[in-house]
Amino acid sequence: VPPPNMAAMDAPNREICMLRRQRTSTPLMALVMLNDPTYVEAARAFAQHLLLTGGPKMEDCIVLGFELAMSRRPNSVELAELLLLYKRQLAVYQEDGESAQKLLAVGESQRDPDLPVDRHAALTCVASVLLNLDETISKE
Repeated sequence: VPPPNMAAMDAPNREICMLRRQRTSTPLMALVMLNDPTYVEAARAFAQHLLLTGGPKMEDCIVLGFELAMSRRPNSVELAELLLLYKRQLAVYQEDGESAQKLLAVGESQRDPDLPVDRHAALTCVASVLLNLDETISKE
């Protein structure tokens, strides 16, 4: 029996050999990729990497994340939307530090305690969006 999160993503059941998977997108895929602890932890780790290597400006961190996820630079509209998302989430987590702590506690890997909790949580939301874009998860 395949893991439930793989079944939600139309993964083959491994009873027969599949030479090539079909391109698919199911509504459950987004649900799994946005809420499954494995993917939340992946977004948190991705955000931590961006904070540690992207530079002091959040715009640079987001551009780096976009480039790593999609192998291209974001256009001005994409960058503006991601910065807006970051600013909105930062305001939420600055007011509600407990929610930020809960988000960053998901998963088994340890987070870097030197990173600001509110910035890390807000960038985790942006990282989750980047990891869930069709361009990231679908091979053309």
